Amino acid sequence: MGQNSAIATQLKKQAMIGALEANFGNITAAAKQAEISVRTHYKWLLEDSAYEKEVVNIKDISFGKMKESLLEKALKMVDNGNATVLNQLLRIYFKNLPEEMETISTLHENQKWDMRSETGKEKSI
Repeated sequence: MGQNSAIATQLKKQAMIGALEANFGNITAAAKQAEISVRTHYKWLLEDSAYEKEVVNIKDISFGKMKESLLEKALKMVDNGNATVLNQLLRIYFKNLPEEMETISTLHENQKWDMRSETGKEKSI
């Protein structure tokens, strides 16, 4: 019976992984679809590192798919003349732009510093 139980558990875990993907990482909906309790899912996360890794991977993939879907819908709204959506997209994009510029600048400065260390003087990039 122990081996059958282990096989049944593995099948349930795979069902949960599939349900998480189908439900964009929504644990409650996925658990209901896989016919397990949410508590069981969290127990498996603690006990099985391979299961945890698959869940994290599915959540990342699901987040990416959801983000792409929302962006596609927003761009369709922009194409239809919805200036509010365009304004919001630009605000989100430009909100993160200063951080990205700072990161690029820091990387550039670090690269220049590394070149100075190697030769004793600054090289142009």
